[in-house]
Amino acid sequence: MLHPGAIVGGDFRVERELARGGMGGVWLVEQISTGQKRALKVMHPTLIAEPRMRERFEQEARIGGRVPSEHVVEVIAAGVDAQLGIPWLAMELLHGEDLAALSTRHGPLPLAELVPIFRQLCHALGAAHSVGIVHRDVKPENVFLAEVQSADASRQVKVLDFGIARLAAEAKESGTGQIGTPLWMAPEQSDPRAAITPAADVWALGLLAFHLLTGRYYWKTANDPSAALSALFKETLMEPLVPASQRALEYGLHASLPPGFDAWFSRAVTREPVERFPDAQAAFAALEGLVAGTLVSPPARASMPSQPAISQPVISQPAARKSSLAPIVIGLAALLLLGGAVVVAAGAGVFFFAAPGGQAAVASPSAAPLATAASEPAPELGPASSATASAKVSALGTRTKTTTTVPDAAVAAPVPEPTAAPPPSATTTALAAGGELKPLDIPGTQKKVNAVAAAAAAECAKHKTAGVASEAYTGSCGFRPDGSTSGGMSGGGGAQACVKQKMLSITIGKYAHPQVWHVEIFPWSVTVK
Repeated sequence: MLHPGAIVGGDFRVERELARGGMGGVWLVEQISTGQKRALKVMHPTLIAEPRMRERFEQEARIGGRVPSEHVVEVIAAGVDAQLGIPWLAMELLHGEDLAALSTRHGPLPLAELVPIFRQLCHALGAAHSVGIVHRDVKPENVFLAEVQSADASRQVKVLDFGIARLAAEAKESGTGQIGTPLWMAPEQSDPRAAITPAADVWALGLLAFHLLTGRYYWKTANDPSAALSALFKETLMEPLVPASQRALEYGLHASLPPGFDAWFSRAVTREPVERFPDAQAAFAALEGLVAGTLVSPPARASMPSQPAISQPVISQPAARKSSLAPIVIGLAALLLLGGAVVVAAGAGVFFFAAPGGQAAVASPSAAPLATAASEPAPELGPASSATASAKVSALGTRTKTTTTVPDAAVAAPVPEPTAAPPPSATTTALAAGGELKPLDIPGTQKKVNAVAAAAAAECAKHKTAGVASEAYTGSCGFRPDGSTSGGMSGGGGAQACVKQKMLSITIGKYAHPQVWHVEIFPWSVTVK
């Protein structure tokens, strides 16, 4: 694909290959204009096979720049090389190792070492969730422990590959047949009609925590190198989800999981998205409670009265409702009939999050580590009270980021810049006596969203593409305690703009919640006939 000395994008001279994955390869390059060493990710040309995909590639490839966190890898530049015909990303060069290499080298981690890693990982994912971006491909290879020059820590977590998986899904780039992304993919990501919410990343966080604490995969199939991919899908989508401690005992691991981990894991890894922690910050708040000996959890949804509180012991994990798995099982059957091949990134689906200002952002990632040499000692991520960033140079000129120490509260709970709260509507949460906000009325808000969806199906019918029997759209509305909103949708056709305007303009006003960064998600579907 490339060779040493080749020039990519007119500014990056190739030196040597660093890594290779199903999506392409990562190369060490020199940025000619600055003399800085960079990591260049080169992807398969199929990602930009169509003109519209070529036009969107640079914007989507740099989606990580929208995430307000120092724990997201910096993309210096992106584009499509006209001469080579390949899409590329130039990123900051990281030295260290990813969590896959750490797990292989170090073995199981104690909870005290896991928590600092998850603090920074969930800071990045929580910041993404706060601006309406879902990573969709959280796995050990996409979480990098980068060496930093700082007085507070020797390593810093960097999350890789925001923004690429959606392109891969549309390009129908097939995987290698090995167990890769599907190992960490939430069930709803196998259904192209499902709305993908921050809960998809929470599913992966639960599986990742089990893997790092035990050194084994939660899915028994994944620990068998000879297992077929179809067996993995059967286990992840259909078989009962046993408690984490029971699975550890099945592997012959005793006392490898801390007290209370079963309860946390059962809330993260449950097949129904609405029963999981709503976002990464909520998941981390509960995980941190394991260290203190007190489990912390957001209140369960009012519509899920049977869901156990996180502080209660969990004996077994309920199986998913059959109705919600039907499209997934049908799709799986089709894949198996084609010989077991799987489109690894197809589970990413199509999902747009509308930024509060009305601009659409795209969420999704790919694979392939950004590593150089691995370091020998166990990770030292510094005290819990700081997050650091070393100085970096941008391709657009010298831009220095000073080393910053962030208070613990800021690390654990990023507060996004609030959008202007919408004016109160007829369903704005009422104030309690004394002027205090009430908690969000979950059933009432879902009812409102459903009513708007029904109205949109009727009112947008006149915009439907001529000659098409129907157009299907799915999505979700997200509401924050400060009254700001986010949302997303999938589906295309003549009525797309109309449905988007109707569904992503719903407001409910402010409501009471202990976490200012919290987002309450409400799914919807609209069929225009």
